[in-house]
Amino acid sequence: MGGPHAVSKVENPTNEFLQSAPPQNVTYTPFDKVNTIKQSTSNRLMTFTYGPQNSRKITKLYQTDDADENILLQTKYFVGGSYEIEEDAEGNQRKLHYLSAGTGLSIHTDLLRFVRTSFAIFVG
Repeated sequence: MGGPHAVSKVENPTNEFLQSAPPQNVTYTPFDKVNTIKQSTSNRLMTFTYGPQNSRKITKLYQTDDADENILLQTKYFVGGSYEIEEDAEGNQRKLHYLSAGTGLSIHTDLLRFVRTSFAIFVG
């Protein structure tokens, strides 16, 4: 079963969306979670690693070059459902901490440990 925000189905996508959406090749794990997504038009590949209770732990985004080699662009770590660390190929990190409140979601980012910004998303 998916989490509370997991997509369970897509109904009636518009023709405009279907014609403009790039083709994707998706593979799945034996426990019915996405394993890889390959988008051939942009030569991008994303891989997924899962942990206990089949929760997402790591995603890696690659660019496939002309020699069919995958070049790592970004690694994203998922910690405890409310904390993420994005790391680019040079090792630069962006940390995201999601704090839920009664009226929405606050996203606190910590860039290079010195610049801090917060975003609030209110639902209504």
